Amino acid sequence: MLDPEPGLTKTSRERTIDLAADLVAALIEVKAKRAALAMARGWRPVPPWVFVTSNGTPYGQRNVTRDFKRVLAKGGLPDHFTPHSLRHSFATLHLLNGEKPQWVQQQLGHSSIKITIDVYGSWIRERNPAAADRLAAIVNGTVNGG
Repeated sequence: MLDPEPGLTKTSRERTIDLAADLVAALIEVKAKRAALAMARGWRPVPPWVFVTSNGTPYGQRNVTRDFKRVLAKGGLPDHFTPHSLRHSFATLHLLNGEKPQWVQQQLGHSSIKITIDVYGSWIRERNPAAADRLAAIVNGTVNGG
């Protein structure tokens, strides 16, 4: 095997993302077992990727697409979903749960918060009846009280 290295992002900048503690633990376990697995399977060098084929090479787009379609079928989900759909779900769910748009922007690696809001904010239908009630109270107080 050649000695490929993982590349930079499309903006050629490194990016740090936040991971859930259980995912960090799982990745640490993969890393701890990887050297022994590489030795047993004759992989040289030890692959730096989390997902590799049976010969230690990076998992390619064809593998990802094939496996993703299989999981969709097994889950009874529409076959028009793609791995990129997971990115959209990540962003939208975080925004719906009240995470700051700036944090979501940083996690996604967007150069501008405008991109994040334009792409993912359009899915969110914000409702705030309390704000409408507060405005009504102000208007009623001004009209009625003077």
